[in-house]
Amino acid sequence: MNSGISIRKRENYVHSEVRGALTIELLAELMTEITARAEDWRLTKHLIDMCEAQKQMGVSEDYDLAYKKAAGYGLKTGSRYAVLVKQAYKNEFVFVETVFQNAGYDVRIFTEEEAALAWIRK
Repeated sequence: MNSGISIRKRENYVHSEVRGALTIELLAELMTEITARAEDWRLTKHLIDMCEAQKQMGVSEDYDLAYKKAAGYGLKTGSRYAVLVKQAYKNEFVFVETVFQNAGYDVRIFTEEEAALAWIRK
């Protein structure tokens, strides 16, 4: 997996980074791993840094992920997921935010790390 996961216990969140091609397979592996780590540490807040990732999934895959697969990968409706992306790629992730929110998940897209951290700390 071209990513890294760390626990920021003092700050009360799981931090993960994704680099390279962002495929449905990579995202499934990442979501399973970060939710398992969060469960181990009893954390419900996540900062997922995708600034170095290139989204390779289409709208139908985004929809299927939110409505059909996310719960199976361990995502919880009571958790917060701040997704950090480059400004240049923000439009590619707008639908992701909308579809996950409509499916009941608290997912927000950010282009600035400080704004993402402020939101997950609420």
